[in-house]
Amino acid sequence: MMSDLYLAAPTNVTEPTRPQKWRQRWTLIGWLTIVVAILVWCIANTAFAVSFQEQRAKTVAAGTAWQTDPVTITMNVMMHGTSVTLPGQDPVLADPNTVFVVAVLDYALNDTSDTIDCSMALVGKGRQWSPMNGLSVEQVAPGIVHGCNSTDADGNFTTSGQMGAIFEIPRSALPEIQGVQTTVLIQDLSNGWSSLYKHRLWMALMDGVVS
Repeated sequence: MMSDLYLAAPTNVTEPTRPQKWRQRWTLIGWLTIVVAILVWCIANTAFAVSFQEQRAKTVAAGTAWQTDPVTITMNVMMHGTSVTLPGQDPVLADPNTVFVVAVLDYALNDTSDTIDCSMALVGKGRQWSPMNGLSVEQVAPGIVHGCNSTDADGNFTTSGQMGAIFEIPRSALPEIQGVQTTVLIQDLSNGWSSLYKHRLWMALMDGVVS
């Protein structure tokens, strides 16, 4: 007569010791740290890649409005001459073999919640010129400001206007002038993580012909 068979309870099962528990816990923490670091790296790289797309200069045809998040800009005029007249003062003469180029852009602010800065550079073939020091467009043409400001020449709040700059370049460089490279920069990035996904810099070459 066969009797029922019963499996004997294992006798070699032991509970993890305290050092083993700590090793398992630190291993888990280590893997979680690696996973979090990878996620942060992916998020940051995606954010910077999106932002970089707007940092590459684009070309804007003459007469075409260039729209960024904070401001819309359009080429108005580029003029040249050998002297500029300051109200109530003697004319300022360009150095020998050079000319002054005055560039004026129209702008309209789309968003006044951010503090922005707009800068200009005159572009030739493979070279650029910065605005003159000591001679500003405000002195030559009252009412035109040097950047896309939210205040006009009289200090009143505004959402649109004209900005400009004066350049001194070799006379021989006049035929090569292609336009004005304009840079729009958001200066205030104090809004935490959301600033990673917010474009902060735009650049464009505003095509134009010097008259």
